[in-house]
Amino acid sequence: KSPLRSARVRDPIVAPGFGTQRDLEKLAQDLGQPTEVVQAVMSSQGRGYRRRGSKEADDATESKPKVANTAWADFMMEAKEEDKPKEDAEDNKKRSRRSTGGNNQESQPAESTTTTTTSKIRTYDLSSLKCDDNKSKKSKTSAGDCGVLVQAGTLDASSVGRTKVSASQQRSFDLSLPSLIPVRNILFRQVISSCNAAHALAIDSNGNLYGWGRNESQQLGMAASACVSRPFLLEVPSSSGKIVSGAVGKNHSMVLDSSGELYAVGGNKVGQCGVKLNADLIPQWKACVGFDSNVAQVACGEAFSIALDEHGYMYTAGSSEFGQTGTGETGEYFVSANKLAFANSIQFQKQQGFCSMGPAESIYRADNSLKKSPLDDALQIRLSSIACGKHHAVAIEAPASGNGHTPRVFTWGCGNYGCLGHGVQADEYTPRSIALFEQQDSVFANNPPVSAAAGASCSMVLTKSGHVYYWGKHKSNAEAVMRPQLLNELAHNGHIASHVAGGNQSVMVTTQNAVTVAWGQGPHGELALGKVKSSSKPTFVSALDACRCVSLACGYGNTYWIVQKEDADDEKAIEQLETVTDEAFVDLEVAVVSAKSTKK
Repeated sequence: KSPLRSARVRDPIVAPGFGTQRDLEKLAQDLGQPTEVVQAVMSSQGRGYRRRGSKEADDATESKPKVANTAWADFMMEAKEEDKPKEDAEDNKKRSRRSTGGNNQESQPAESTTTTTTSKIRTYDLSSLKCDDNKSKKSKTSAGDCGVLVQAGTLDASSVGRTKVSASQQRSFDLSLPSLIPVRNILFRQVISSCNAAHALAIDSNGNLYGWGRNESQQLGMAASACVSRPFLLEVPSSSGKIVSGAVGKNHSMVLDSSGELYAVGGNKVGQCGVKLNADLIPQWKACVGFDSNVAQVACGEAFSIALDEHGYMYTAGSSEFGQTGTGETGEYFVSANKLAFANSIQFQKQQGFCSMGPAESIYRADNSLKKSPLDDALQIRLSSIACGKHHAVAIEAPASGNGHTPRVFTWGCGNYGCLGHGVQADEYTPRSIALFEQQDSVFANNPPVSAAAGASCSMVLTKSGHVYYWGKHKSNAEAVMRPQLLNELAHNGHIASHVAGGNQSVMVTTQNAVTVAWGQGPHGELALGKVKSSSKPTFVSALDACRCVSLACGYGNTYWIVQKEDADDEKAIEQLETVTDEAFVDLEVAVVSAKSTKK
C-alpha cells in the first residue's frame, strides 16, 4: 500500500519516495553532485551507482539484493557502506501527534517470525467465546438468568447531551431512582448500551430484540420515529432467529445471533458498521463482513467497532483517528488544504499486533514510545473480553493452561486522562500491555482479570475474585487515575463484584450479595441516588437493596439493570421499586412531538 500524500503536492514525481524534480535539484546542490547522478543513485534501489559494464557493477548486481524504496537510507548506505543505517521508528512519531504510524511493521509481526516462546505454547480456554444454539437454549430455560427491566436517568433521549440541566432543576422526564419499565410481563436476560449512546437494546428470554431511545440515524433499525420512548420489538434478519448479544455506539448498533452472524445498522460515516459500504447511513440491519470464523463477542465505541471470533482473534472497523482500530497507524492525510482524513476501515479487519514496554516500563519519560517493542508471542495471543470507551478500547487475554501464564490486559486508542493505564496521556495505535497485569508472580496469578468495561474516558477490569480495578477519569472535577488502582471500598469490605459498567460521567458496580454502588456525576439521575446528582466515592444505591442483578449497562444519561425474578424474595424486592406508568410515556411522546413542531 502506497503512503498517502498531501493534496498540496503538485509537482510530478520523478524519484522514489515521492521525490519531485525540485527535491532532486536541491539534494544535488547540497551534495555537490550533478542532478543526473543523484537521480540515478535514488533510482538504483540499493544497487549503487556504477559505470555500466564495469566489474564493480557486475559484482554489485550479484551481491546486493534489491530492497524496498527507502530512498534516503539507500543513498546513505551507498555513501557509508561500513555503517549500515537503521531507520529510527521514533522519527515518525515526531512528525505529528497523530502520525501515520511509521513503526507499523514493527508492531505487527510477520507470520513467518519465529517467536522466542515456541517452547511455551499455551492452550487457551475459549469456552466463554463459544456461541451456539445449545447455549442459547440453556439460557432460555434458566429462570435465574432472566429478570425485569429497570432504568434510571432520563426518558427523553431526544434532549440528553443537548439541553443543559442545572443541579437544582429536576426535569419532569428524569428518573432519579431505579424504576421498573413494564414490557408486557416479558423477562429479559441482557440489556445493552454504552457511554456514547442515548439508545439501548434488550434481549428477552426467547432471543427477541427490543430497542428504545434516540433513533435519528435509524440506529434501532426502524424509521418510525427519531425518538422511541419505550422498548419496541425489533426485527433482525437473523439466520438463526435468536439474538444472544450486541453492542451500541453513538449512532450505530450491532447484534450477534446464536449462529455467530453479526449484524449492524445506523450511522456509517467512517465505516463503523463494518458492512463494506461507503454509505453514511445503513437504514436496515445488514450482515457485517471480514471475519474468518463465527463471531462470539462485539463492542462499540463512538465511531468504531471491535469483535472477537470464536477462536479469540480480534477484528476492528471504523474510525482510526486516535488509533482505536489497533492497526498501528492512523493513516492521516490531507483531503483539502485545511481538512484531515484518516485510514478508516469500512469492513472488519483482523488485527494481531500487540506491544509492550518490556522490563523498563518503570522508567517513564516524555518520549516513552521509544521503549515499546512488539511482543514475540503476538501471533499466539487470544482474547476473551473486549470493551470500548469513547475513543479507546480495552481487551483481556484469554486464560491459558500451563507455564503459570497470567492473562494480560491490553489498551489502545485515545489516551486522555490516563484511560489507557500506562501512566502517560498519549495515544496508542497498537494494543499495548499494561505493566501491572504483566507481573506473572503477582497477586494476579491467583486472581486474574476476566472481564473488561469502559466509560467515556475511564477503564475497568473485573478479576476472578470479584475485585474491580479502575483507571482514567469519569468525574469532571476529579483527578485522573493514571494507572490501575484497586477499588478498596469494595474489596476491603468483603464485596464480590459481579458486574461493572461505565457511562459518560458515571460508574456502576453490582455485587453477588445484591448490593449496587455508584459514583460520578448524574445530572439526569443516572446514579439512581435520588436528589443526589454527584458522588466522589462509591455510594450504595439503597433503592436496589436486595435486588440481584443479571445484566448491567450504562448509557449517555441512563443506567439500565436486569433485576432477577426467580423466587418470592426477588419479587418482594422488585415490588419496592417505582414503576414508570403508561401516562408518563404518553406525556413524553407528546412533549417530543411538541418540541419538534416548535423548532420547525
